[in-house]
Amino acid sequence: MLWRKYGGVRERCADLNPFRPGSTRLLLPASGPDIRWNIHKRKQAHPGNPIRKLYFYNRNVFILWRGGVFLAGYAHVRCHWPDQTLFAYYPNHREWPVGCTIADRKGAIIMQMTTLGRTNLTVSVAGLGCGGHSRLGLGTGGGERQAISIVHAAMDQGVNFIDTAQVYGTEDVVGRAVDGNRDQVMLSTKVQIVKPGAKPTGEDYISADVFVANFDDSLKRLRTDYVDIAHLHGVTPSQYGYCMKELVPALFRLREQGKIRFLGLTERFITDPRHDMLTGALGDDCWDVIMAGFNLINPSARERVFGQTHEKNIGVLNMFAVRRALSNADALDEIITGLIRDGVIDGGKLDADDPLGFLVHDGGAASIVEAAYRFCRHQSGTDIILTGTGNRNHLEENLSSLQKPPLAEACLQRLEDLFGAVDCISGN
Repeated sequence: MLWRKYGGVRERCADLNPFRPGSTRLLLPASGPDIRWNIHKRKQAHPGNPIRKLYFYNRNVFILWRGGVFLAGYAHVRCHWPDQTLFAYYPNHREWPVGCTIADRKGAIIMQMTTLGRTNLTVSVAGLGCGGHSRLGLGTGGGERQAISIVHAAMDQGVNFIDTAQVYGTEDVVGRAVDGNRDQVMLSTKVQIVKPGAKPTGEDYISADVFVANFDDSLKRLRTDYVDIAHLHGVTPSQYGYCMKELVPALFRLREQGKIRFLGLTERFITDPRHDMLTGALGDDCWDVIMAGFNLINPSARERVFGQTHEKNIGVLNMFAVRRALSNADALDEIITGLIRDGVIDGGKLDADDPLGFLVHDGGAASIVEAAYRFCRHQSGTDIILTGTGNRNHLEENLSSLQKPPLAEACLQRLEDLFGAVDCISGN
């Protein structure tokens, strides 16, 4: 176990496992005692700076920036004030802000950060989604230890936003994974609005008192006394009126009690691919964050949702960036065939054998999955792109994709020509 003492605070270096295989770690040589002294003095001179913890081992420096970003082994590191931007100097004297991708010759990536709308939370552009088919691996035969390791791996790669829900069955795993490091992550969870076992799109609602009790149970599973965002989960257009009348006041009371910081709302994209619920809900000024389905084969949120969220500075979580259709060739063929049959898209504009093959080429995306993540990441209007998996290699590939630049303009234009009018599928 490695221990260092700085400023009277005894830090246990192994708490966050900076040496765990797969961690974001840059291996350029640090400058020994000089870098230790300089960074420590900056932390003392600016106690409000975003550097939370400093770890030193041999000639490498490990820095935990606000939100869980690891920087390791830089020749020089400094902070710009008063905007609290951390800069890294390489030996060639170039500098990059943390908000940009930084990669050394071995390809290690530093997570890009953004601001989540009017919450002003500083968050990673990639968020760890703990639901979907995988549910951190629990849905595909993995155990809790593996699921916890996925959360740790995401945090090691700079992800500081974790989204879960009561119905996913992953709140307890997330709580165990972040226990002791709660201040380094933003937690987002979702509460069901119908009774257990009831039809999710039906009207067998829970009462406000049961809603609050269920939320308190979530806090216990997450091992925290508050969450950063609490969402109403998977609301349909017909359910929204009840939510506003009965459940939103309960959310307000929970916020007054300090149990939640911001209010969120998620749509049921599979049954509402036209975003009817959200387009109506955004007329109410109580939502700080929304979760919307958006991907390259149904980009309709661009016109129907993102204009309103931009106007009101509402944070946007992007779900369904990659689901079954964009990760499985047979599923994609099935959906494309259906869209052509129904006259939604022009089959003459597509290669029937490889409908999205134009996205994968030298200088372009390495795969359709990568292209899908890059498409969402660089769409104006999205803040956090959620990615979920139970496989560590897949996680690292997805996070790497989200750090890459936008797709070529020619590819974006062709996608618009093909799918710009599609609003009838989710891609699931």
